[in-house]
Amino acid sequence: MVRRTLARWRYRRVSTAVLERRLAAAGLAFPEQTHPTVSVLIAMYGRPEITLDALVALMANARESSIEILLCDDQSPDGSGRFFESVPGLRLTTNKENMGYLRSNNMLAADARGEFLLLLNSDALIQPGAIAFLLDVFRTQDDAGLVGGRLLYPDGRLQEAGADVLPDGRTVRRGWRQRESPVLYDRIEEVDYCSAACVLIPRRLFLDVGGFDELYLPAYYEDVDLAFKVRAAGQRVYFQPAARVIHVENASSDFERAKAQVEVNQPKFRGKWAAVLDAGDYPSAQHHPRREG
Repeated sequence: MVRRTLARWRYRRVSTAVLERRLAAAGLAFPEQTHPTVSVLIAMYGRPEITLDALVALMANARESSIEILLCDDQSPDGSGRFFESVPGLRLTTNKENMGYLRSNNMLAADARGEFLLLLNSDALIQPGAIAFLLDVFRTQDDAGLVGGRLLYPDGRLQEAGADVLPDGRTVRRGWRQRESPVLYDRIEEVDYCSAACVLIPRRLFLDVGGFDELYLPAYYEDVDLAFKVRAAGQRVYFQPAARVIHVENASSDFERAKAQVEVNQPKFRGKWAAVLDAGDYPSAQHHPRREG
């Protein structure tokens, strides 16, 4: 799957009939869990064919880890959530108005039953064993507060192996667009943040730090902010290379609009965390204290 070309993953909209056939062929079903270890949170807005692929990818992990799936249809104009209403073991919420990614995930987190929350984008295809690998970090690192995996482009290049934050608040994805190598970012290590395309965090910690900050509505930079809040609470953020996730990236959103929102939210993040950024009190700054960006 990983070696397919990027062109293969430029999602095309499909008809209702085609989607229904794909859904029937997938045989989507998740075990009913009263006390799951992990609650997987997915917010979707239209493009149900994208969410379908994400759910199919999750089925392998459901056989390996105790998980529940919480899916939020954020008032899709085509009512996309209806396609998943009858999926066994899936808890579907349909927003009465469009709340955006950030608020939708906060709402799902409040309703989750798992010890941990897996924040997963609707265009992220989590690979077999990934959830178990993320959980392993919490078992081996007593100070772990948030853990992210290895994000890959569909052609196999690295999208992110965790990320660094510069003093002005800009972010740099480690390993971006590099070809995979057995010795490239091959160990569990502390990082500034991991993209919320796929991160695992204890539910209680997520709620205690206030979840995603609505300062960043409708989205972008809320995951960077979350990592800084986790560190402020005395925990650490780790990258787990063994947890592999194919992330199509912006498959269900507009790239230019996303870029513009990032530019709006960067100074908000910089203003909120100015003292920490200026003091260099975060991992990459301590490793490269003279870097100015």
